[in-house]
Amino acid sequence: MPTTISQDSFTRFVNDMDWIEAHYDELRALYPDQYVAVVNGNVVAHDPTISNILAQLRPVYGDATSELAIKFVYKETPTIVL
Repeated sequence: MPTTISQDSFTRFVNDMDWIEAHYDELRALYPDQYVAVVNGNVVAHDPTISNILAQLRPVYGDATSELAIKFVYKETPTIVL
């Protein structure tokens, strides 16, 4: 069965992903090679492993954890070879 989210949750997710992109250089300086979770333009968790991020978020956000903006912030831009 597909998971559905509300329009408000989707809009918040998109806005937070945009915020991450707009502040990526700052995040890179503060949290290199870590996952960063953002809610309403605020970093709410960061850690090098996704399992630790999820463990930090689940007690606070419960099932809504899957709707949060989480992105890995690379210390250096990765090289992609095709």
